[in-house]
Amino acid sequence: MKKEVQIIKYERPGVSKIRPDWVAQESSIAIYLNGTKLTEVLCSPIYTDELAAGYLFSCGLLERDTEFKVEPDISRGLVKIEATRLNPDKLKLIHDHRCNNADTTGRTGSINGGEKINIDDLLAIMEQLLVKSDLFKETGAIHTYALKLPEGLVFREDVSRNNALHKLTGYCIINRCSTKRAALFTSSRISGEIMNKVNRLGVPVIVSRGAPTSLAVELAEKTGITLVGFARGGSANIYSHPERIKIKI
Repeated sequence: MKKEVQIIKYERPGVSKIRPDWVAQESSIAIYLNGTKLTEVLCSPIYTDELAAGYLFSCGLLERDTEFKVEPDISRGLVKIEATRLNPDKLKLIHDHRCNNADTTGRTGSINGGEKINIDDLLAIMEQLLVKSDLFKETGAIHTYALKLPEGLVFREDVSRNNALHKLTGYCIINRCSTKRAALFTSSRISGEIMNKVNRLGVPVIVSRGAPTSLAVELAEKTGITLVGFARGGSANIYSHPERIKIKI
């Protein structure tokens, strides 16, 4: 989502003009869990039902088999979730503001298998990700993610890279998607926090146009995830578990 603003465009000495420009829309969304306000997040105010579900899953409150209902109310800037069988320890961490949005318990070393992906197909999907992001081209303030599932590609965008991932995570949780053969693509750098969330979601491959951090590489090695960075311009760096990437020698 975007919003038009008026700016003064300075181009060179003696040349400036007033003109309209687009900025990415950012709003505060409150997440209510079982009638109690849990937290507020700053995000692009679209797919907020997925955002809320993905946030709670990433924190360890929701599980794949948790029964829940989600009701977004954009006009009031909130999302309501009703759920049962919640983890009380995780709930206390969030109430105490000690949850970093990533359940770091994860499933260390448990991601095995996964579908192999040809390097050319991987690079083509990354190009498609960048072409798809009209909002980034217009505002320059958007992170784009895509999840390759057997049934096709799912795209989500947000001003926050964490919330863009939360939206895809929520999509999977709401629609009960299996991620055993999935691959995640992102325009953003890959941090340790992102890797923890990818591990919890159970995605065996993550590909970025940008760079990973040292912690991201360490976590990818430990958790069995294939990590690819700098996937652009016909080349890519494979940092861990290359067995899932088909490369022509």
